[in-house]
Amino acid sequence: TNPVKRALLETFVTFADKIGCRLIAEGIETQRELTTLTQMGVHLGQGFHLARPSHPKPESVPESVLRAGSGKWGGFQELKCSIPIRDLADSAHAVEPETQVSEVKRLLHGAEAISAVVVVDVEERPVGLVMSHHLDRALSSPYGLSLYFNRDVRRIMDSEPLTADADTPVEQVARAAMSREKFKIYDHIIVTERGNLVGIASVQRILDTLAAVQVEMAKGANPLTGLPGNVLIERELETRAGSGVAHSIVYCDLDNFKAFNDINGFTEGDNLLLLLARILSWAVRRHGGQGDFVGHVGGDDFVLITSQERVERVCTAVVRCFGRLARGFFSPEDQARGYFLSRNRKGESTEYPLVSVSLAIVDCLGQCDLVSIGHRAAEVKAYAKNIPGNAFVRDCRAPIGATPPLPPLLSGMEWPDERPKMG
Repeated sequence: TNPVKRALLETFVTFADKIGCRLIAEGIETQRELTTLTQMGVHLGQGFHLARPSHPKPESVPESVLRAGSGKWGGFQELKCSIPIRDLADSAHAVEPETQVSEVKRLLHGAEAISAVVVVDVEERPVGLVMSHHLDRALSSPYGLSLYFNRDVRRIMDSEPLTADADTPVEQVARAAMSREKFKIYDHIIVTERGNLVGIASVQRILDTLAAVQVEMAKGANPLTGLPGNVLIERELETRAGSGVAHSIVYCDLDNFKAFNDINGFTEGDNLLLLLARILSWAVRRHGGQGDFVGHVGGDDFVLITSQERVERVCTAVVRCFGRLARGFFSPEDQARGYFLSRNRKGESTEYPLVSVSLAIVDCLGQCDLVSIGHRAAEVKAYAKNIPGNAFVRDCRAPIGATPPLPPLLSGMEWPDERPKMG
């Protein structure tokens, strides 16, 4: 539940994946811990929840335990950072290819104690890179001094260093840096503009920047689901609204959730919200497109953004999956009756239909303001909640931002009790 610790652990997982290592999470003692770690992509785990220590072979772990923690959240876990690499570049010490290794060593170990030297041609275009630790390793090898010390730097430089254009986003550079050979994983990145040297950026500074961005993103995350919260949702909506690209916004909430929460307690209520979060993220991964977004407004309210072509397929998957899995939160008697008993505001025992999900689809095209989106979504959601059971409704009026407007029309689909209907 600690967003900062989650962000740091996700950074470790990403880094481990890039350099070919695996992480072991120790001390797993609850299903929630296992689920959280698995969703974040931690590779291995041990703890009393899985099995007690035994010899010579540990007891088998029930498949249901592992299956309950499978899958990752969608959208939010992918780190996005629009900072260009030029903002992280420091000035570079440049030498010509004919410079002797002895002179390069003096530069690297002089008073300034720089860590790298860039080799440039007569047009100031980078042709090589010399890292301090690579130079020291070469010179300390048998006959290293005799072979290299009084020769030109071309004999010892890396002639294929990683080079990035100054406007390249930081996360793209980080992915390229982490995919290099292991012995070059910490080498600096040469930053260029139109082929000319701008500076160099260290891997440490890049990772520090990405970690800081991840922490800032975690501050805006919902503490229960880890999905983007209100601040990030508003930012995403503003970005989409100003892009002019057609998209669909889906407002999701649960019917009769408060009554369920009152009778079953907050723990079961949280588990039901986590189920919906997993289903929404899975549906977007399975049926949505790249760049789709899932956010958690708070309580039982969620927001999903996808393309207009894929939105109904995504919503169909959500209502089908939730309708099937949410029944497991009710007793066989409640399932057979189709309702559960809880207390209303007056304290009276009342029959409530089983918790279901309602999805309201609003299409946007062109410049859309948040006020219009909010009003339209509220109207469509009210219509969706009037349909019994798990359902989604799509607003068939002209998309927000489109002209001229079309006659008002709503389309609704229920699952699985009734066929699609118009009204």
